[in-house]
Amino acid sequence: MSAPRPAIDAVPVALRVEGRAVLVVGAGRIAARKAAAYVERGAAVVVVAPEHSHHMDELAVLRREYRPFRPSDLDGMWFVVAATGDPAVDGAVFVEAERRRIFCNAADDPQHCSAILPAVARRGDLTVTISTGGRSPATATWLRRRIEDVLDESTDAAFSVAASVRDERRAAGLPTEVPGWQEALDAFEADLRNRLAASA
Repeated sequence: MSAPRPAIDAVPVALRVEGRAVLVVGAGRIAARKAAAYVERGAAVVVVAPEHSHHMDELAVLRREYRPFRPSDLDGMWFVVAATGDPAVDGAVFVEAERRRIFCNAADDPQHCSAILPAVARRGDLTVTISTGGRSPATATWLRRRIEDVLDESTDAAFSVAASVRDERRAAGLPTEVPGWQEALDAFEADLRNRLAASA
C-alpha cells in the first residue's frame, strides 16, 4: 500500500476575478468545468489547447488558441489553470507560472499547484467552500452536496436578515461585530423552520 499523499497546507481565500485575465491550458471536460467557474464570475478567459472539446466550445471565453502551450501565453495573466491531463505539460505550465509569480492550479496534480480550488456550494450571495487539501476531491464534492441540502429557504432568510441588520448598523456608524449574533440566527432559523413545517 502506498503512503498517503500529504494534504496541501494552504490559506483559504476567495478570488475576485471579474475583468482579470485567466489562462486555461487544456480544453477537455475537466478544463471546461474549471474554466466555467471563471467565465461565470466575469473573468477574461483565454484557452490554449491543440484540440477543444464541445464542453469548452460552449463557454463564452475571451479567446481560443488551437495549439500547444507557449510560455508567452502567460504574458499579462493573473491566474492560470493547467488541465491537459499530461503531467509533463501541466508541470511546464506550473514552472513557468512560478517563475513569473502567477498563481497556478493544476487539475489533480497537487505538486504543480500554488493554488487549490475547493468544492463550492452557493445560494444567492452565500458561498460555502470545502477543501481536502487536494487529497480527496470526491469527498469535497460529497460534502458539498450535503451542505447544499442545508442551504435551504430558512438559511437564506436568516442570511438576508443578518446582512440587512449589518448594513443598517454600518450606515449608522455602529459596530457590526457584536455579541449574540449566533444565538439570534439560531432562534430565527428555528422559528422559521417551525412556521414552514406548520404551513406544509
